[in-house]
Amino acid sequence: DVWYKYSGAEDYTIKGLNLTIDGGESIALVGMNGAGKTTLVNLICGLYAPTKGEILVNGKRIEEYNIDEYYSLISAVFQKNYRAAFTILEFVTSVDLTRHSAREDAIAALKSAGLWEKVESLPNGMDTHLMKGVYDDGIELSGGEMQKLLLARAIYKNGSILILDEPTAALDPIAENNLYLQYRELTKGKTSLYISHRFAST
Repeated sequence: DVWYKYSGAEDYTIKGLNLTIDGGESIALVGMNGAGKTTLVNLICGLYAPTKGEILVNGKRIEEYNIDEYYSLISAVFQKNYRAAFTILEFVTSVDLTRHSAREDAIAALKSAGLWEKVESLPNGMDTHLMKGVYDDGIELSGGEMQKLLLARAIYKNGSILILDEPTAALDPIAENNLYLQYRELTKGKTSLYISHRFAST
């Protein structure tokens, strides 16, 4: 019975929602723009707290979990993205380079996301900075390339819950089709939530 109202809003964006997602299940969430899909994703991720009602994970309220531990379960690609002054490698690995095979895993993730050819063509490869004008080697990625980079980060993280919020919005038709073709492989053994406003995507 989840309700959510944004601060200062007159009406609730989500009203009395009841939903159960089983472990390992793949769910497609389809709705018009402004229907509350992204709001629901933010609630599931623990980024928003319900105005009324509860969100339970394995029977326990999200608030009862260590939030960092809970975040570690989720690999998410959101609609809105923000550029950061990191190298491509740092961005994909979320600056966690302690993993023994960090570079190799980052390459595999970039290949799966369809961005490796672009990265490989850069003089500094994965060590290229993402902000043009801030660093001498800084580059500016297109909207589609940035979306692929976000997907690579989610693949690298390898969380048991995969959430993709309009992940193909900025992709060209070929890149979009490639993502659909590998979606089953990306979600293998995971609980996945795919958000879209287009039935064709679903």
